[in-house]
Amino acid sequence: MEACQRYGIHAQTARQVDQTYDQVLQLASRLSPTPTDSCHGAPPVAPPADDALLRSVMTGFIDQLCVRRDRGTLECDLTEGRHGTLMRESVVQDSPLFVAASIREVSGSGAQPLTLLGLASAVRREWIEETFPSRSPAPSSTSTTAPTNASPHSASCGFGT
Repeated sequence: MEACQRYGIHAQTARQVDQTYDQVLQLASRLSPTPTDSCHGAPPVAPPADDALLRSVMTGFIDQLCVRRDRGTLECDLTEGRHGTLMRESVVQDSPLFVAASIREVSGSGAQPLTLLGLASAVRREWIEETFPSRSPAPSSTSTTAPTNASPHSASCGFGT
């Protein structure tokens, strides 16, 4: 602790960064194919699908949760009453729920700017319910108005429970 203080480093934060680093390394080692997977002419083995990374991204960007308005459109409702359009090159074209790590406004053809959603990661309703029970999107609607009896926590997210 003295060594941290000497260099102006907050010891608790340094421990948290170290723990996060270890978790990312463990996740990467589980997802990476081993060298023997592609030896002797065998095709490389694809890493197993692991939801831990997507859950982590969801946790970091829960305030940028997006719900598709309809399956056939790129138009989405975001938290806090915002609206946006998923970028066409996104890999989450079929996901009804996702978080967007990149939200930017560009000049549109009309008076309103166009809000583009990028760096999107698919999330599952059950992940949100487990991690943020008061922030679940409304089950039968994509309405972004919080009910009058909603807690301040769910109102800040913009989706009713």
